[in-house]
Order: sequence, then structure tokens, then C-alpha cells
Amino acid sequence: MSAKNHLEALLGLVGEPVLLTGPDRKIAYVSPLFPEASGLEPRQVLGRDLFEIWQDKLKPPTTLVKTWMGSVTCPGKEGGPRHFQLLVSPVGPDGNGGLVALLRSPESETQSHAGRLGNDPLTGLPNRHLFADRLDQGVLAARRSKSTIALALAGLDRFALINEGFGMKTGDAVLKEIGRRLRSVLRGSDTAARLDGDLFSLMLPLASPDDVVVVAEKLLRTLREPVAVDGKDIGISASIGLSLFPNDAGDVDNLFKRAAAALQTAKSGGRNRYHFHSGDFNDKARLRLDTETRLRRALAENQLVLHYLPKVHVDSDSLVGMEALVRWQDPKHGLIMPADFIPVIEDRNLINDIGQWVMETACRQTRLWQFMELVPVRLAVNVTPQQFRSPDFVQRVWRALSVSGLDGAYLEIDVNEEALAGDVDSVVARMNELRGLGIGISIDDFGTGYTSLSFLSRFPITSIKIDRAIIAEVENDPNTAEIARTIIDLSKGLNIEVVAEGAEAESQVDFLRENGCTSVQGFFYSQPLPADEFQAYLGRETAKALTVSTS
Repeated sequence: MSAKNHLEALLGLVGEPVLLTGPDRKIAYVSPLFPEASGLEPRQVLGRDLFEIWQDKLKPPTTLVKTWMGSVTCPGKEGGPRHFQLLVSPVGPDGNGGLVALLRSPESETQSHAGRLGNDPLTGLPNRHLFADRLDQGVLAARRSKSTIALALAGLDRFALINEGFGMKTGDAVLKEIGRRLRSVLRGSDTAARLDGDLFSLMLPLASPDDVVVVAEKLLRTLREPVAVDGKDIGISASIGLSLFPNDAGDVDNLFKRAAAALQTAKSGGRNRYHFHSGDFNDKARLRLDTETRLRRALAENQLVLHYLPKVHVDSDSLVGMEALVRWQDPKHGLIMPADFIPVIEDRNLINDIGQWVMETACRQTRLWQFMELVPVRLAVNVTPQQFRSPDFVQRVWRALSVSGLDGAYLEIDVNEEALAGDVDSVVARMNELRGLGIGISIDDFGTGYTSLSFLSRFPITSIKIDRAIIAEVENDPNTAEIARTIIDLSKGLNIEVVAEGAEAESQVDFLRENGCTSVQGFFYSQPLPADEFQAYLGRETAKALTVSTS
């Protein structure tokens, strides 16, 4: 191939018309694309000054030492004159090697921009250009709605060592898995992208700025699990920097700068952690981490205790069930209610360990009371959505029954409506496994979410518990009272037991009795009791039952 053919092949890859000049700025070569684009034949321009062939009067510098750009007009072949940007760069010092000129149309600039807005070929995530475009749009929308957006920059820790130790093929496999994990945790409004190398970014619209701590915990947990490649587990971790719009910055550029600075702080602080630009959120994150550390110690040092809430039949005032509720007996802070620590462990694997302790301890206690020949009632144990979705959840429940000797017929699992979200078939299959062990399934806090009773009919549940917020308003709000009646009536039609939570007044109990809800929990009958006090309660119920049977 001749030198000219080599040159034309090379310039053809550029995809835009190119002109070359000698040191005197006279055109010595035009690429094959030039005539079609400009409407000028080579013979019309060869040997002429580059800056004098256009319909415009150009005023370039006498000496070009960097790229110069101007607007030019050409005759065009069809449809009249065409407008271009002319980009001219010098070859050699002071342009003494000649000039290289490129004609760029406005259309090609737009197409070039659109072409950059795409996906990263390795991970399939949006690339940096598409992410920047979406972040621009997200910030504009957040500004209009006065809402919050978190920008998270996540960099894998010591990723270069993975490439060096295992090879770039393994490194690429790790990056692909990170992309898959990020996609799996995204909500519909979120965007994740691979910016470059091992640096990823996420745009996360938030209902409240305080939600950012939960988001950061979730991301860190997602990015610290080992990656399996060719039978080997590759240990990974990540550092994450976060900034918030509008709390930390009012525009995209500063949002990026502050997230990047936070990322550097996270890496310099020891890696495998996150850091916020705002000190307030770092304080909250430290509090969560401290609470989690203390909870692990509490589990190891037997600081957790169970209290038991009676479930009572409204007609006979007799005990028909009980619910185990965890408490934290902290040596320094006293008795801590679950609302003050459950939200922390719901975002950590620690919830499974504490949940297993609760289930096994409650089952053992229930079986002990049966051995003591106290009146046998069904035990209800609360389970978080995270516990319920664990692949080994049914095995964990079976283990609790096995170590305690409790019959499954005396156990009920309470889950809230969130646990029903996702793959309905897999949820039904898991519930059927539990029902196969004789275990009851109750939907907790029903009525304040978005689940309908017709939807619930798809699941093999045995009871629902009407949320205390509804019970509190049945006397004051006719609409709420009607909601309660509807839940009770429809549940009866589906042969599902109804339990009312949070009954505190006799008038509320009267309403429930009149409308056919016979099982009630709440302070009207009893607050949750420590095990020894509940044992005494069971003793009184046993004596009452014996009196009735002998009379």
C-alpha cells in the first residue's frame, strides 16, 4: 500500500473531512470526505491558503501554537451552503511542520455527544457521560421539587493488587460482578455508573436527608462480599464518599468535588468505610456503628431479654396466645426498646443472629412452660423482611423447633407487608414450607400499607393483626372505623383470624367485640411482661381454666 493510501485509510477512520497544509499554510492534501461535505473539488482548493478558501473572512493568528477554531461556510453540493466548525492544529513548533484542519458539522457534534451517552461495555452500567447527563437532570428535578439527592462515589480498595495478583481477566470479572450487584440494589429512581477503572458512582434520590446513612450502610455491605471467579473467592472492599444536594452543594460540579473529597477521606481513614462531606451525617454513621458494636457485645454477654405480650379473647378474657418481644438490658442505659435498635440491625447481618436468638429462646421458654403443665398457648415471633428473605430462613426456624422440642403447631411467624414484596411465587413457596411444619403465619401491622386483602388471599396466611394506628382512631374517625369493620368482615370470609393490636381503652375493646374481632392485644389487658411475671400470669390462667373445667 502506498504512503498516500496509508494516509487516506488513517484519515478515513476520523470520520470527518481533513485538510493538510505545508509550512506556508497552502493546502497540500484533502481527504476523500472533503468534496462531498463541502461542495468544493480538490482542484479548487489545492495550493491555496487554508484560511482563504471559505466564504467567510477568517482572522487566525499569524503564528499558530495551539488549536484554533472558527466558523466557516461552504457551497455544499445540494441544498445550499453548509456551515462547519474549522479546527486547525499546528504540526511541530510554531506550526513550522504545517497545519492539520478538521471540518466538523453541528450535526456530527450532536451525534458525537449522543454517542458518548452510552453504557460501559464491561459492566453494562451507564458510562460517565450518561451518568453526568442523568445527574444534571436529577439535580434540576430535585431543585424544582425541593427534594434531596445523594451522590456516592465508590472506589474498590487496592484493586490494582487484584489485577497484579490474579490477572486483568479476573479484575474484569470482579468489575462485572460489582456492576451486577449495584444493579440489583437500585430502585427505579436510582442510577449507577462506572466512571473509570474501579470507580463507580450512584445518584440516589432520597425522601429525607437522614436516609443517606441507611443507603451508605447498604452500599458498603453490597461491596464487601467476596467475588467468586473460577472457583476462587476474591476478597474485596470499597471506600465510599457521599455528598448531598442541596445540603452540601447547589450544583453538579461542586457535588462531585465534595463527594470526591469525602472518598479520599474514607480511603485515607483505613478503607472499607464511607465518609460524608457533612459532619452531621458522619456523626450519625458513627452512632450507628457504635450501636451495632454494642449490640454484638450484648448478644455475647446475654444482655438481650424477652418480654411476652398476652393475646386475649374478648368474650372470656382468657389467654389465647402470646407474642415474644425483644428488649436490650444495657448496663449503662437501662432497658432499651426495639424501636431504638431494630432499625440499626435491620441493615446488618446481625439481624439474623439476634433473630435466631429470639426464636430459639422463645421456643425453649414456651416448651418449658408446657413441661410445667401451664396452659398451652401459641407463641408469636416477629420476623423482619430481611430475615424472612434469607435463603436459610426455613432451616433456621426448623432448628429452633428442634433444639427446643416445641411442636410447630405452637409457633406463629409474624411478618409485615414488606416481606410479601418481590417474587410472589417464592414467598408462597416459603410460607408453604412453614405451614408444612404446622407453623402459623400472621401479617403484622396490617391496614396502614398498600396490601389489599384480595392480594393477601394468594398467600397461605392464618391471621392478620390490625395495626394499632387504626385501633387508636376507631372511636374518633368514622372512616377509620369503617376500615376496621371491612378488614374484620373480609378476613372472616377468607377464614383468616383477626387480631387487634394496641387496644388501650374499654370502648375500643367493645367496638372490636361488637364487630366480630375476638382476639386482642394491648395495654387494656396487659403490657409486655418479663418471663417470670408472664409465668405467674400463665399460672393464674391455668388455675382459671381448671376452675371452669371442674365447675
